[in-house]
Amino acid sequence: MKKKNPLYVVKKDHVEQADHFIDLLIKKFNLAPLVELFQNILQMLAENIRSYAMVKVVEDFLEFIIQKLKMFQKVKII
Repeated sequence: MKKKNPLYVVKKDHVEQADHFIDLLIKKFNLAPLVELFQNILQMLAENIRSYAMVKVVEDFLEFIIQKLKMFQKVKII
């Protein structure tokens, strides 16, 4: 089924369709390598959880990232 108002990312030599607004930002600013790096960091942290202290470190890290994203949302970037 086609979307009524699809999003498109226009680059110098080609046009790509974006699935949603976050996907549009990732494609427009070429953030895919950064997103992949962030996913790898989270996966590594999750694989190395052996104690409650490490769970707390991961939780604090995720809370930090969420707070930064909320800050961007307040200034209407996201």
